[in-house]
Amino acid sequence: MLFLAVFCGFLAEYQLEHKIEKDREKQFMVSLVQDIKKDISQADSLILQNSLSQNLCDSLLKLLTTKEINSNSYPAYSLWYSINGFIDFIPNDGTMQQLKNSGALRLVRKREVVSKLLDYNRVLELTKIHQTAMNSYLFQPSKKSELFDAPRLAIETDRVNIPLLSSDRKLLSWCYEYIISWKNLIGALNIYLESTKTRGNILLESIRKEYSLK
Repeated sequence: MLFLAVFCGFLAEYQLEHKIEKDREKQFMVSLVQDIKKDISQADSLILQNSLSQNLCDSLLKLLTTKEINSNSYPAYSLWYSINGFIDFIPNDGTMQQLKNSGALRLVRKREVVSKLLDYNRVLELTKIHQTAMNSYLFQPSKKSELFDAPRLAIETDRVNIPLLSSDRKLLSWCYEYIISWKNLIGALNIYLESTKTRGNILLESIRKEYSLK
C-alpha cells in the first residue's frame, strides 16, 4: 500500500509538471505569433521605403550622366542626401531569445515547428549581418564632398545654377559606381526582408496548425 501511494504521488507530480510545461509551451507560441506578426508588418513597411530609395537611386544615376549637372548640381545633391541612409529592420525577437537563452526551446515538442523556427531565426540573423555591411559601406570615405559645393547648396536662397566643384570624369565615375553599389545593397536587403515575410508566414501556419491557434 505504501509503495502504491508513493507511486501514485509520483504519477500525479509527473502529470502536473507535464501540464505546466505544456501550458508554458503554448504561452511561448502565443507570444511568438505576436512577434512574427510585428516582424512581417515591419518588413512590409521597410520594403516600400527601400523600393522608393531604389527609384531615387535610378533618378540620381540619370542626373550624373547629364551635362546639366555641371552647371546645376542641386537636384543631384538633393537626391543623394535623400538616399544617404536606411532604416534598420529590428526583429521583435524577445520570445525567440528567451527560448534560446533560458533553455526553454526544449519545451517545444513539435519538431516541425522547431525546424521552421530555426529557419526563420537564420533569416533574421542574415538580415542583421547584411545591415551591418550596409552601415559599414555608408561610413566608408566618400568623394561626395569633392563633387558638390555643400555649403552653398545648403543655403535655400542660393541653390540655382550652382556648378559641381569638379567635372573630372574619374570622380563622376566613382560617384556613379558608388550609387549603383548602394542601390544593389538596398535591393539585397529587400530580398532578405521578403524572405523574412515568407519564412515568418510559414512558421505562423505551422504554429497555428500544431497548436490550434487562430
